[in-house]
Amino acid sequence: MKYSLLCIVTIVMCSSPDRHSFIEKYEEDNNKLIAFFEKSICSESESLDECYETFFEKELQDMIEKGGYNFTFDKSGVDSLFSEISPEFWNEIWIKNGNNITFNKKGKYFKLLKKLSKNNPYVHKYINSCSMFKYFIITPIMQEIVGVNYDSFDMNNKAYRLFVAIHFISIKSGM
Repeated sequence: MKYSLLCIVTIVMCSSPDRHSFIEKYEEDNNKLIAFFEKSICSESESLDECYETFFEKELQDMIEKGGYNFTFDKSGVDSLFSEISPEFWNEIWIKNGNNITFNKKGKYFKLLKKLSKNNPYVHKYINSCSMFKYFIITPIMQEIVGVNYDSFDMNNKAYRLFVAIHFISIKSGM
């Protein structure tokens, strides 16, 4: 009887899908990415909602007028950020492919995107837009999905804030 109960408890605990989610497991590194991004785009007087709305409206206008994003942080800032996060965390998001960086389709970040895509059609389109490529790179379609549909992302949800931060940091890293 005790053995059966122990087996059941073990199976239930090990099969819990969110027991060690990407957000929880790498909380410190996730916070660094989000803080870096938000510090780059927000003023101290803005609320979080105002910050993202202002940022996306400006970037959408730049995308229409200039054909691309024109956000404020530079590559050296991204390089510095990469040196501050753990290599294990970095590898869950990105992989090096020669001199290029691409998303790690087998990493925990990609699994987070798949989970988000179940409830958000734009995240679904985002990850599907690269399915035809061997490597998961940011395509113009993905840039448009994020830039045009920003209001479909709940920026009070840490997973969406991380998604947006990683999207823009990836662009600045040369993806």
